[in-house]
Amino acid sequence: MRNTLILFFLILASRSFGAAEVPFVRDTPTVTTDPVVTTYLVRTGEQFQAPHVLTYRMVEWEQQRGRWTLPDLGAYQSSGTEEKLLFFGAGVDLHPGKKALLTQEAYFVQSAGPGSRGARSFWIWPILDLNFTPRLSAEAVAYPTIPLNRAAQPGFDIDRTKVEFMARPKLTVGAGYSSSKCQGNAWQNKPFLTATVLTRPGSFEFWLQRIPGGSQLQVRYKLVHSGR
Repeated sequence: MRNTLILFFLILASRSFGAAEVPFVRDTPTVTTDPVVTTYLVRTGEQFQAPHVLTYRMVEWEQQRGRWTLPDLGAYQSSGTEEKLLFFGAGVDLHPGKKALLTQEAYFVQSAGPGSRGARSFWIWPILDLNFTPRLSAEAVAYPTIPLNRAAQPGFDIDRTKVEFMARPKLTVGAGYSSSKCQGNAWQNKPFLTATVLTRPGSFEFWLQRIPGGSQLQVRYKLVHSGR
């Protein structure tokens, strides 16, 4: 937890030394005139309760060409397990409007590592972005897990639903809710508060989130690169 808090204050301090003015961007880049937009994502969570273990870690890489997102590759691992989820997929902007943007993505998911039993599943991943005003926005992502073999289990997740307000050109704050449900388990409710800091090397989003059995701090880093 100490290392995460140190990182947070270093990011805040960097805003005082000429951080670039960049607009608020969502997890999936918006449509651009550039032929390729590349997005790098790194996420992790750290438990507030001792011994302050990492709750998960994830990396993702995607490229967008006009309305199409292809490829979209990543890996996810929960704490306390050697099992990993490897996912790859693609998506398309179904409604690329200024006030509302609806994107549909789909992923093939393969588990790996000891005890994974080779579980394979399919995610149907819609993303809805709403811009109420230039400073007030909302985002919602909810997806089912569809088993592709007997080792996988069905489930449903609300990855995030959040409302955000741009308090300053480089600072956005908000609140949200996420949850998940697997076969045979009750709903896991995980509300959170969020703050996004925009800096020259990318955006850093922090979640203060309640989780079953305690709470955690998530750090979500994103770098978007546009070029020919």
